[in-house]
Amino acid sequence: LSLSSMEQPDLDKAMSLIQRADELSESAANVLDAKGDILIKREQVAEAAAAYQASVLKAPLQTLPTRRKLVAAYRQLGDDEQGNREEKIADLLEVKLK
Repeated sequence: LSLSSMEQPDLDKAMSLIQRADELSESAANVLDAKGDILIKREQVAEAAAAYQASVLKAPLQTLPTRRKLVAAYRQLGDDEQGNREEKIADLLEVKLK
């Protein structure tokens, strides 16, 4: 079952599980990324942006896809300035990782 096909009760269960994983993993980057994905599906964009931001701070060189999601979240919130800033960082990371 993918996040894109989840109904609200499934998203609630997924959030409950990811919050538990977050506690157990001490906020691992991949758990924070998954939390952001769930929050996006729940249309909690500001909270998703915070989860994505926490993820990229935990593992800045391993989170290029998360940083791209962060760019989209900032733009969805209407914060193009922050979105552009994060996009520049993502572009630089992409070049560095090639």
